[in-house]
Amino acid sequence: MYELTDQDVHYLNRYEGDQYERQTISVEWMNKSAQSKDAVDSLVYVDVERKSESQPKKEYISRMNMGIADALKEGIPSDYIDKYLRAFIPSADR
Repeated sequence: MYELTDQDVHYLNRYEGDQYERQTISVEWMNKSAQSKDAVDSLVYVDVERKSESQPKKEYISRMNMGIADALKEGIPSDYIDKYLRAFIPSADR
C-alpha cells in the first residue's frame, strides 16, 4: 500500500489506464498505533480481459520485487508473500 498524491494517480492512469480497468476496493488495514483494523479505499488496476496465466516480463518482476521488499519492511507476513505472489513472481536472487 502506498499513499498516492493526485499527481501519482495521474501518472498511474497514463501508464496503466490503457491496459487495465481502474477500480477502487475497500481493503482491511491494520492500524498499528491504534491496534485496530480500518477499512481503507484502495486504487487498483485490474486486467478484466486477459484471464489466462502468462509469464511476467523481467522489468515487471523487478518492480514487483521492490514492492515485495517494501511490503515485508511494513510487516506483511512472508507466508502471505510466498502463498500469493511467489508462484508468479520469482525472487530477485533466482
